Amino acid sequence: MYPSGRVAFVILLLAATFAEISHSSLFAPPALGRDTPPPQAVLSERTRLVVVPVSVTDRNGHFVLGLKQSNFEVYENGKPQ
Repeated sequence: MYPSGRVAFVILLLAATFAEISHSSLFAPPALGRDTPPPQAVLSERTRLVVVPVSVTDRNGHFVLGLKQSNFEVYENGKPQ
């Protein structure tokens, strides 16, 4: 069973529109000029806890055990964290 003339026309029109949209420049990335740098992703997050894995060894390369959090200070850019 074939669709009626009007239904067939609508189906053909929708198929042609979809084909045109899928090949159009609407979905293409913008062209970059010579002076335009590529866009860069920016990620911004807040955190209250950062886990810093640490291994401490003595002069002979043996692991030092039994250290506590109070035995360490963490600095970033010269500022205590």
